[in-house]
Amino acid sequence: MESTEAEAHSSEIEHHEKVDDINKEESAEDALPVASTQPEEEIQASTEVDDSKTGEDMHPHRTIPLVNSQANWHEVQSCLVKATNLTNLEDLHKIIRDIVEICKNKPEEDMEIIETLNFVTNVKVANAKILPMIHYIASLALRVDNLFSEGRIRFLRKNKEDYITFTSEECACIIALAFFCCMIPAPKEIACAYPINFIQWYSAKVPIYEEKIHFFLCYFETFKNEDEAVKKGESEYRILSFERHSELSDSYTSLDDNFWCSMEKPLLNATLIEEGGVVDQEKEDQRVILTNFANRFLGGGVMRKGAVQEEILFLRFPELLLSSVVCAKMEKNESVTITGPKLYSNNEGYSNKTKFAGKAEDPLNIDEFGRIDRTFVCIDALRLKGMRLQVGQFYQQDNLRELNKAYIGFRADSKEEETKGDRKTIVTGKWGCGAYNGNPELKFILQWIACSAHDRDIIFTTFGEKDCANIPKIIEKFQGKPISEIFLQIMNLRGYIKKKDGNGDKTKGFKNKKGLKGIVWKFIEGKDKQLKIQ
Repeated sequence: MESTEAEAHSSEIEHHEKVDDINKEESAEDALPVASTQPEEEIQASTEVDDSKTGEDMHPHRTIPLVNSQANWHEVQSCLVKATNLTNLEDLHKIIRDIVEICKNKPEEDMEIIETLNFVTNVKVANAKILPMIHYIASLALRVDNLFSEGRIRFLRKNKEDYITFTSEECACIIALAFFCCMIPAPKEIACAYPINFIQWYSAKVPIYEEKIHFFLCYFETFKNEDEAVKKGESEYRILSFERHSELSDSYTSLDDNFWCSMEKPLLNATLIEEGGVVDQEKEDQRVILTNFANRFLGGGVMRKGAVQEEILFLRFPELLLSSVVCAKMEKNESVTITGPKLYSNNEGYSNKTKFAGKAEDPLNIDEFGRIDRTFVCIDALRLKGMRLQVGQFYQQDNLRELNKAYIGFRADSKEEETKGDRKTIVTGKWGCGAYNGNPELKFILQWIACSAHDRDIIFTTFGEKDCANIPKIIEKFQGKPISEIFLQIMNLRGYIKKKDGNGDKTKGFKNKKGLKGIVWKFIEGKDKQLKIQ
């Protein structure tokens, strides 16, 4: 079950613990998306460059380096060339060690890990099969000079509407660089999950790393077949797009209580699904947009021990990993939409029980842009550490933040859909309700409002968990009614929660999470006296 297992897993995304206190006011001094070679004073100035005036997509102030293009890059290339001719897997240990030492990526930490590298025993594949695959992955990594100008790629900066496209070959090249730990660390001024080097996975100490390697070996094996088909002229490389949506300050501040209280659009169809996750709801006869319950650093703990909803998506759809490279962390007024990733693997289990379950069959429906007709919208929820913050999600600041985050995300490719007269359904679920301690009833209502505001139906996955038992009653009571009517209930709920919490007196308020279970429906149903609007 998602909520219980994610609870137990909350400590696993340790790489982001230091930077991911989502409940603090987000600083204007965060992520400056510029090249690592810029001194601090030039970094500040570079954020003022007007793209529309320069027209230079690859201006160094708007790109990041994939690899170190300085003198030592030829040494890394030499290592990769050796890898294309490996005769035994024992030599792979030395090649990866040499690359890590050359790139000097956290050398002390990486050297400790590399000493325990046990790739030969970790990967349960016969040498006869794995060696040609290692040769191929190395050859993919060596394509970087031909595919990317000066080894650099564009970067999606915070608070700027923008998009980037990659071919499936470019994605494979970048992931191959990560496989051999070639990617250099991002500058401190750039707040993102990049680099995506596999270095942690090569440790023999953690079983989940072994499983993650299996997912990506499956990816490379399958992509090799696609690559060969392109070279034979039987197909073309697919396109993937990564789009950043940002509501600028004036527009964002207008998304207040008055905005939502005046929203007269009706609450549209809501369907609850008890079995299967978000991806399982893709059907041939139903056009949908899939929700990634994202970390604000896209990918979350996928390169570490993390294996909950977002990380599993990144394992099954490896091309999603590019978002960790090109996207600065999401601010409260932002979302990211990814279109075109291919499903490569199946999985079993959840959290630290996640297992690779073989190659997936993905019937490709290609759109007019050369992308697979599959869209993920990435939105990050508030992280509610401690009882006070869990109570705080019912108050104005927090529930408006979550509602507006979903509203920004669920617009997705709405302009394109309008021209086609086709509004896709949002598939979502218990967003932020596992390790982040969100209330499922409240999160359902907020996402339902956001979907309906964009004229979209909603499919909500529950895994049959008891904390969603009241949601069908909420749907029955409000479906078809104006958004303003249910939002008014949210406004009244704030006062109700405040009273139940002893008006802020910690000695009289909620003592544990159990006190908040079912509280939204209890209030709506009217078992307690409703209070006036605050």
